[in-house]
Amino acid sequence: MKRILLFWIVIIVGVTSASAQFLVGGSFGLDFTGGEIKSINQSSDYKSSFTWQLSPKVGYYLIDDLAVGVEATFIKYSLTEPSSWDDSKIVTDVNGWMFGGFARYNLIGYEKLSLLLEGGAGIGKVTSKITRGSSSINGDPIPTLT
Repeated sequence: MKRILLFWIVIIVGVTSASAQFLVGGSFGLDFTGGEIKSINQSSDYKSSFTWQLSPKVGYYLIDDLAVGVEATFIKYSLTEPSSWDDSKIVTDVNGWMFGGFARYNLIGYEKLSLLLEGGAGIGKVTSKITRGSSSINGDPIPTLT
């Protein structure tokens, strides 16, 4: 499996470096917050959250300043907070995805610096689940257009 993955990485890097007409990019993000509040003689739980996002993007330059391509976004968000009624915790989980296309135009370019104009459209879906103790509620899927 590792050899197959390495093979495809080498092919993609080779093809994209052989021609400057390809655009490969994206983003990855992680975020952790929260924990515990400590005072002189007491400590209590505080809201904590975890978020990760992966957004790969691939495009092709049709002419010198105009590129078109596809992009995808995957996101997971989780929030844990103490309940104000009892000792249980309330956990909110949100998962989502989006696929779409984009167009990028280079407005002004100077050596390694460019001013870009980019727009896109896509379709996606977001689902949520809220859990308190042993009971949970599944949120209705929310279709999204971007």
